[in-house]
Amino acid sequence: MLSKIRGSHLGFVPVAVVVILAGSVAGAGAASAGRIAMRHHHGTQGIVTSINGVATTGTCGAATATGNFTLVGMRRAIVTVDVVSTTTFTDPAVLSPATPSFADVCVGVPVKVLGTFATGTLTAASVAILPPRHLSDGHRNLRGHGQD
Repeated sequence: MLSKIRGSHLGFVPVAVVVILAGSVAGAGAASAGRIAMRHHHGTQGIVTSINGVATTGTCGAATATGNFTLVGMRRAIVTVDVVSTTTFTDPAVLSPATPSFADVCVGVPVKVLGTFATGTLTAASVAILPPRHLSDGHRNLRGHGQD
């Protein structure tokens, strides 16, 4: 199964498998299921390239809104991410009492997303806004080259 996941996930990293049972509990440790659904939770990270279809640098989501964004992730995969009402956000640059939101997701910003992948879209359970990488910090840049 691992090779099947590797070939079909387009740069996503399987994080967990959620099993949903619809049925009844027969006793301690036993259940009867009329339906079983499995959802693979995935994660990816990359640079946001558009918000709700707008690719202008600096364009951001709206604080209380749902919507979508695209990012260029691992192996240059383009990923569409749906932001839903239950999506949570983290951003180390946002200090309490303020809370991070979709408004902190902007074109050009690096993010890490965890969620459920189905029909070509990653529905975000959580979005972490990552600190920007600078060539001067010795890390590899987005093209995979370190500073010399």
